Amino acid sequence: MVVAIVILGILGLMIASPTFRKVAFVLLSICGIAVAVFLIVIYRETQTFEREQEAARHRVAPNEIDLTQVTLDYRSGRLEGRLYNRSSDFAVSELGLKVIMQDCDSGQLEHDPAGLRACDTIGDYAVRLSKLTPPGQARDFSEYAFFSAPTPRRGTLRWHYSIDYIEARPPSEP
Repeated sequence: MVVAIVILGILGLMIASPTFRKVAFVLLSICGIAVAVFLIVIYRETQTFEREQEAARHRVAPNEIDLTQVTLDYRSGRLEGRLYNRSSDFAVSELGLKVIMQDCDSGQLEHDPAGLRACDTIGDYAVRLSKLTPPGQARDFSEYAFFSAPTPRRGTLRWHYSIDYIEARPPSEP
């Protein structure tokens, strides 16, 4: 209500006073230019950030990463292991894993060891490991993989993981 009264007052002054009309035009022009400059700066910063993030995901290949001693506690969802960065040039700053939980028919697993027909996927989760791992070094990790509502299992639980993405940066960057 107050805003409507102020707008009506400004419009009334613009109609009645040619001087106020000129001042209002100059002020609105300055505000419009300031908003345009602000939007251009934000757009350019966003573009720069997106380019840097995309470059960060192509610096280290999956074959330069070793994950060992990886375990998953089914009850707590705790995923633990060791990340080895085999890259000689870049520090791994973040690693994305896709963890898949399967319920397998124990009787059919003997005939289908890969679990292609014997297993049903009952959950998957994206795990983000934010462990700065310098080139040629290793770091232990411990994260939680929270699966959606637990599905009653009918057989043997199996799980596996795959590397979804790797973000890396030069070792000298903070």
